[in-house]
Amino acid sequence: MFPCYYFDSSYTDSLPIHGEALAKAALYRDRFLLLHRRLSFDQHFSKPAFDSENSHFGSCEISPIQSLVGQTGRRWVMGVISQLKDGHYYLEDLTASVEINLSDAISFYNLIFLI
Repeated sequence: MFPCYYFDSSYTDSLPIHGEALAKAALYRDRFLLLHRRLSFDQHFSKPAFDSENSHFGSCEISPIQSLVGQTGRRWVMGVISQLKDGHYYLEDLTASVEINLSDAISFYNLIFLI
């Protein structure tokens, strides 16, 4: 049932251990798009088409970071936290990045941050 792999000692060429930089970027982009798509289909993060009992609690629609320019109020965003410059953290998605302050953030297992 499981495929069997055998070591071929006659193979003399070296195999690359690490992929290219473009392949690594594509991997993270595809992973982000997969998570964004799954989250957008969730009933809590999709905008209701018709009035229903869930619509009384408000919509938690995910907004791209680029759409935050000139907006006020609370928005839900999804992104990747990265450290682009020394000591400065940014939340970025496929549209833009914004500098964030994590000094008052609550961390769960050093993986999830609530700001």
